[in-house]
Formats: sequence, C-alpha cells, structure tokens
Amino acid sequence: MLAGVIFDSRGALYSNIAAGGPTGGGSVVKLARAADGVTWLAQVLHSFRTKTDAAEPIDSLLIRSTGELIGTADEGGQFGQGAVYRILP
Repeated sequence: MLAGVIFDSRGALYSNIAAGGPTGGGSVVKLARAADGVTWLAQVLHSFRTKTDAAEPIDSLLIRSTGELIGTADEGGQFGQGAVYRILP
C-alpha cells in the first residue's frame, strides 16, 4: 500500500510502500520522468529491514529544501516501536 505521494521541485514523485521489498519491511520509492518526457523510471531509494532499522513506513513523506526525505515507520527502531527516518539525496 502506498502512502501519500509527494513531488520535488523537478516533478519527481516520492512515496512509501508499507510492506514488501527484500525483507518485507517496506520501501521508499522515487518515480521520475526519463529524458523522453513520457516514460517514468522507478527507483527504490531504501528497502527497510527489521530490528534496528525502521520497518513498515506510514504516512506521507516530508521533503526538505535540501532534498532530504523525512518519514515515520510503524515498526523497527531502537526499541521496536517505530522510528523517524531520514533519506539523504
């Protein structure tokens, strides 16, 4: 399930996927237009692990002026009760 979709200043889309990926913990994805302006290219920016990493991202991401993505996860983190995470550009 996708959380809310956000756009950056170049028109790329970012979102969380709450489950799936290599370990089932969810992912953060980016969709951007290819040079032809028609085709969309998908990129997995991060696949969440379990335990000390965040897992099962929830809610929409926030994007800072620096390009950093900030999000929250329902599971994982230091105590297994969720986490706030940052993905650098």
